[in-house]
Amino acid sequence: MNTTRASENGALFLRTAILLVAWLLIARPSVANAQPAKDCLPNVAPRSQWSEGPIDIDLGGEATLPLPQAMSFVPTIFTMRTHSGLAPCPYTGGGVLSLQTPKFNSAVLASSSGWVSDKDAEQLDHADLLAHWRRIYAEDSGLRHRFIKPDSPQWLEAPRYDPVEKILRFSLVASYNYGNGESEVRYHVMRLTRRGSISVILNSTSTSIGFDRHVAEQLFSSIRLRTGNGYADFNPARDPVATGGLAAAIKDLN
Repeated sequence: MNTTRASENGALFLRTAILLVAWLLIARPSVANAQPAKDCLPNVAPRSQWSEGPIDIDLGGEATLPLPQAMSFVPTIFTMRTHSGLAPCPYTGGGVLSLQTPKFNSAVLASSSGWVSDKDAEQLDHADLLAHWRRIYAEDSGLRHRFIKPDSPQWLEAPRYDPVEKILRFSLVASYNYGNGESEVRYHVMRLTRRGSISVILNSTSTSIGFDRHVAEQLFSSIRLRTGNGYADFNPARDPVATGGLAAAIKDLN
């Protein structure tokens, strides 16, 4: 690996770590009797433990990610503090980076935190959801968001749910005061499952979102759910149930 490629991979590693940490520190899952995700501690694996495609990545027994060639998977272990020490969080996954497109930066996450009812799908309040995301951006003290304009973010694509495939998609664009005309775009695609969800969260920009979204969708569509882990396989007698419905699940995808 030459010096330039090593430098690019180092920068990608940093961006992926920031994405995963921010997602967990801000998220507030509405799962009955579940530990808040903000209490989860992400432990991003060192470079020596990354996997390069083609290879199958197990997502905690919930699903399998067929990692394509020229992509790296950055495993992340999520734990939470309890009175008796550290315990596992109901999230499995990590970062997915392209070795050919340095700006491509995403996270693949499997949640086993509870079955989500989609009965409220036709009554989603987009204004309330956007207000929630604006509060999240305003509360984020990270360096990236110190330059966000007050009216950010805006919907680039308001939440759109497919009741047949049980797939939710939405994206947000945040304007900066940098003066270079480029904006951050956060794209989410999530499939509901028997025990929670499978998500791809993409961090991109207004100039590269077209290509990056195509790659993210290919990644998402390739994920294979474990047999018996489909949404219709839910059994209320054995499976945990999340509270708050689809709207709460959207807010949890910070």
